[in-house]
Amino acid sequence: MLALLICGCPAAPREVELAVSLGVEDVEVQATLRDVQVWTQEPADALLAVHQIAGPEAPFVASLLRQYAWLPRLQKWEWHVRGDALDLTLLGSMPRSRFDACVALPPKSSPCAGFPLWKSGEEYHSILDVNHQDPAAAGWTPAPRVATRWPVRADRLETRVLLGSRWFRPSSSSALPPYQLQTRAPEVVASYAALIERQRLAFRAGNTADSKAIQAEATKTLPPEVLSLFQAQTRRERLGLIQALLRRHGLRPAKLLRRPLDHEFTNAGPEDYAPSLIPLKPPPEVLLLRLARLHDQAAVRFGVDWETGTRDFSSWLDESELRGVCEELSRKASGWRRPCKHLLDTGVAP
Repeated sequence: MLALLICGCPAAPREVELAVSLGVEDVEVQATLRDVQVWTQEPADALLAVHQIAGPEAPFVASLLRQYAWLPRLQKWEWHVRGDALDLTLLGSMPRSRFDACVALPPKSSPCAGFPLWKSGEEYHSILDVNHQDPAAAGWTPAPRVATRWPVRADRLETRVLLGSRWFRPSSSSALPPYQLQTRAPEVVASYAALIERQRLAFRAGNTADSKAIQAEATKTLPPEVLSLFQAQTRRERLGLIQALLRRHGLRPAKLLRRPLDHEFTNAGPEDYAPSLIPLKPPPEVLLLRLARLHDQAAVRFGVDWETGTRDFSSWLDESELRGVCEELSRKASGWRRPCKHLLDTGVAP
């Protein structure tokens, strides 16, 4: 189950308890992931992260199960609320023959790449064994006085893993609040996630009409609590395009945010947008600097919202200033009319 932690999962627990029971025919694996954290405090992203791991049929989990054929067959996936923390218990089984085949291979070997145990001599070793791996580099360590290797004659392997700061950004937060919304309205959250993905694809492809239609659909179908999160994501997509335009012409945006790894509104670069949205010719420098200042001011407001929890999504971008800059860009810079029109026409009403 440690595969959940090493494959880009949008969340991670602060500790994991793992028990492997070795039977003659089958191997049973139980993992308890304690105090699950999502890697953001921004509620729109947090809700998407929890939706990705809500159950075995959730998008990220289903993809993981397809990618790693050796993973145990899931029999239980249960969330538990423990005070202010959210825990996840997983139970699965695999044929003993598959277990024996995977532990016989060196670590990272196909078809068992990622398997956390291997056999060496008369012992099973785990990826937690400090003799095989630097715990600080891995980002996890065994809890005090727990085993990281076992004799091959053992019929039960138990350990407890503590995850270090490498796994938790300063902006990490408990998965409990978005989980409560996911549990309360799973169909609404599924619709929200689908609309976000459609909006992302339409916006980055430059399909202004589709993007506006998706916004209208969201306004009609999502309850206010979730609609505000959808609108926040839409604003971030628009700021992400500005970010990509600045990058394309040599400016590093948003130096003023103070949150490591969360400096950007999206992870998209110029290559992720339709060519018509990324002009090859730079505009006059004074206009490029105005656009950069507009972006950085939005980044600061975004940071203040993040730190104070006010969530005034509509304040991030100065729409009046954007309109003014875009009007001048459209008149004075070749190729800038199209991205500017796309930005202005996909604005979200306050």
